Order: sequence, then structure tokens, then C-alpha cells
Amino acid sequence: MEFRDQIAFVTGSSSGIGREIALALARQGAHIAGLACSWEKLQALKRDIQVLDRRCLLFAGDVCDRDFVFDCVRHVEQDLGAVDILVNNAGMGVGGAVYEVPLQDIQDEIDVNFYGVIHSTHAVLPKMMERRHGLIINISSVAGKVSIPYSGYYCATKFALTALSDAWRLELRPFGIHVLNVCPGTTSGTAFHERVRGVRRPLRVHYEMSAEQVARRTVAAAAVRKREIILTAGGRLYAAANRFAPGLTYYLLSKVVPYLVKRSENKGGLV
Repeated sequence: MEFRDQIAFVTGSSSGIGREIALALARQGAHIAGLACSWEKLQALKRDIQVLDRRCLLFAGDVCDRDFVFDCVRHVEQDLGAVDILVNNAGMGVGGAVYEVPLQDIQDEIDVNFYGVIHSTHAVLPKMMERRHGLIINISSVAGKVSIPYSGYYCATKFALTALSDAWRLELRPFGIHVLNVCPGTTSGTAFHERVRGVRRPLRVHYEMSAEQVARRTVAAAAVRKREIILTAGGRLYAAANRFAPGLTYYLLSKVVPYLVKRSENKGGLV
């Protein structure tokens, strides 16, 4: 798939993986429309995209606001053209055990990670289906393949996104629309863990891949129309074990998690 002069709409594009995917697509010749919460960070993205001599249209707001998202897409269609590529990257995390997380935090996480994806997808689909052309990239997670303690609600939203990707891929194929599901592992170059809400931050291990590497691999996979990519060796190992030997996955997690909890508590809290 060629990206030159394609119109890409990227949610959560002000930082981390979303920002790097926007830049990677711009380097491949795409024009970028970005949606995120931070207007200041979006302006920094705009400057970087303009250096690449690509057009850029930015919106500061909330993917949970359906009407706002639809208005953004209408502006993109008027100013840049119909969206060719949708990158559903916006997301949030909530940390804590099932008995610890406030209900409002759970609702907010579902609104962003699940309904936010649905809002942006529904907004771009009519033109994609009419033109019989399009690419949807869903940024899920290894947590959409293997459930991780103290991140159960986050995992649930990412499992849901993986399920949507698998269903949409078949449903939209007759319209010439391809769906790529991306499952990063722990990623450096993002502020995701620092922004996690809830009682405690999710357990984490050492960094395995940078946001720039995730973006580069994602764009390369999209170019050859891969269905799904799991982006770390550890993630692929756990996903395969969970699929073919779930008992082994449970055993490994039962050994690893107490160690991570103890190590994190020694540093002054779960991180």
C-alpha cells in the first residue's frame, strides 16, 4: 500500500506511539489529521510535520465525545479530503485489583479505549465504504492477548479491541477496507504509565521497544496489509503460551507477578 498523498486521521497523536505513527506516515508522504487532548503538544507535532512538507490539521478534544469526533472528521473531509487511514491510538490505563478500582475510573477507561475507537471508526466508515478503499489501524496491546494482574480492566478493553479488529476485518473486506491490529508490549518514549489512574500503577518490566520502533513496525506492517503484529519477543511468547498452553501462562504469571510486586514495593509503590 502506498501512503503518498493519503489522508491519515490519528487519535492520541500528541505524544508516544500516536505521535510517532503520525510522523512515520508523514515521512511516507501522507497528510495528517491529529486528535488529542493537549493543544500545546499538537502544535509541536504540527511543526514537525510541516518540516516534512505535508499538510496537517489538528483538533484538541476528547474521543469520548461522539459529536466532536464526527465534526472533526467532517472538517478533515472538507479541508484535506476523505480519510484513507484511521489510526485508533487514543487510550488510557487504570491500575488496581478488581476490588480496588473506582467505578468511575472503569467507566472512563471503557469510554476512551472502547467507545472512542467506535466513534472515530463510525465517523470515517461512510466515505471509506463509498470509495471502497481504506485502512484502519487499531493500537491494541499484548494486554489484549494475555490478562495481566492489576490491569484487568485495561486488559478487558484491549481484548475487546482485538475482537473488534478480527470481526471488522472480515466485515469490511468486501468494501476494500483492511484492518490491522497492533499489539505493542511495554513501550519507552511514552508517558502512559505516568498517566495511569487508579489505586496503583500497572506492573511493568524493562523497556523492550521504543515508540518510534513501534511506529516504524506498524507502518511497515500496514504497507503489506498484515492482519496483526505482536511487537515484542516477550509478548509473542506470552501470547503463544496463553493460546496453546494456558496453564503454563498461569504458572509463569503466578511466579513472576509476586516478584514484580515485591520489587516495586521496595521502590516505594507499584510501578
